[in-house]
Amino acid sequence: MKLETLKTSRLNRSLLFHANVSHYFDPLFTKEEFDGMIPSKPISLTNQNLRNLSFKGRNLQGVNFSGSDLRGCDLSYAHLQEANFEKIKAGHEPRKLLELTAIALFVGFIAFRAYTQISFNSIEFDFDPRCIGLAIASLGVAIAQRTRIKPIASIDRQKSLIETIAMTVSGSASGALMGYYYIGHLHLTQKIPHLASFGAVIGAIAVASLFFSQKKDATIVAIAASGALAACHLTFLLAVKTSVAFGTKSLVSGSFWGLLSLISLVVVIFSFDFAICQIGLLCCTSFQGANLTKAKFSGACLGNSNFRNAIGFRR
Repeated sequence: MKLETLKTSRLNRSLLFHANVSHYFDPLFTKEEFDGMIPSKPISLTNQNLRNLSFKGRNLQGVNFSGSDLRGCDLSYAHLQEANFEKIKAGHEPRKLLELTAIALFVGFIAFRAYTQISFNSIEFDFDPRCIGLAIASLGVAIAQRTRIKPIASIDRQKSLIETIAMTVSGSASGALMGYYYIGHLHLTQKIPHLASFGAVIGAIAVASLFFSQKKDATIVAIAASGALAACHLTFLLAVKTSVAFGTKSLVSGSFWGLLSLISLVVVIFSFDFAICQIGLLCCTSFQGANLTKAKFSGACLGNSNFRNAIGFRR
């Protein structure tokens, strides 16, 4: 076998075997050799099932993906100059879409129960400090949504620094509220002092650690869903405050709470938009930021693929 044929064959195996690994260290190649290698003839990955694989940031110049199933595949920030994507299938990957939707609904259910209890406690009393947690959880997701529309300096070429901080803080607040509620319920039977506060700390640390260390798709969707529900409950509380204030004929106080209600309603819209968009983006084929100069897409079924900030792409 010729040397160039051997290298191309080995590189094909490396591409497929290491597709889900963030750093490629193949026994046959160093990472630098893998990224810098440009074989004498195009690498062929034709008619392959590449669903949900990640080639993020890889050097795939001239690779032939024609006829392959790339649904849910992450090709963001990859070097795809002169790559062949003719007759590929791209867009949403059905199973992953179903999984992320199920996660959002499950987290929404458990968050709804905790937030509802907090909301009714806040109505009964003049002020409940846990309402601050609702505000933080909802605002964090809303801020993350705005940074997606207008990106700011990124820390990993995909997430901006502000978005990462906002999501971490929002997730910590949601985790603290749910930990306080669910672990705090054990105090009713076990009579353990400060158990609810301990649960809040554990919940906050657990969610923040999951997001900040791994940023798994499920964690991102869970934070987005819980933040959107927090915004709904916060809006409800502010609307009640507005109604009570106007009921007591306090125009200034009623106007103040009414303004906050309107602002919170805008946050609700942003938060739900972010949660729904996240599910769509995380299960679709992503060419975000990729270099697609002279790439071929004739006959390709692109569906709901993400081409945001892609270079040289023309439909």
